[in-house]
Amino acid sequence: MTGDRVVCVRVTKLVKTFGATAALRGIDLELSAGELTLIEGSNGSGKSTLLRVLGTILSPTSGSVSYDPLGDDVMRVRSQLGWLSHESLSYGDLSGRANIELAARMHGLEHNEAYERVKDRFELSRRQISRSPSSGAQQTR
Repeated sequence: MTGDRVVCVRVTKLVKTFGATAALRGIDLELSAGELTLIEGSNGSGKSTLLRVLGTILSPTSGSVSYDPLGDDVMRVRSQLGWLSHESLSYGDLSGRANIELAARMHGLEHNEAYERVKDRFELSRRQISRSPSSGAQQTR
């Protein structure tokens, strides 16, 4: 029994346009839990747009994205998805726990439960979650 965990993401004929610009054109894709997938391409090729659609941040113009066994219920799906970017999306003045709890609240999730789930899922100790990243680990521009 898989419970509420997403075991497969199925993308069918996915199209995303911004005005007259087609960022994604008819993408078919299947992603299974536990697999590592590399998405590469030149600047402007639609990588970030695809990830935003998969992460339920953008809606497709047409086509479909289904998260088995959850279907396409965005709130249920969001409670099971994580987002990892090359840029830090956390607030440096908040602890790791506070960042997790803030994200949970923004997505309508119970913040203490979200913290415990993250801690358990990624086998993190209290120290790993509460410390801020070292200056060497932060991106410089």
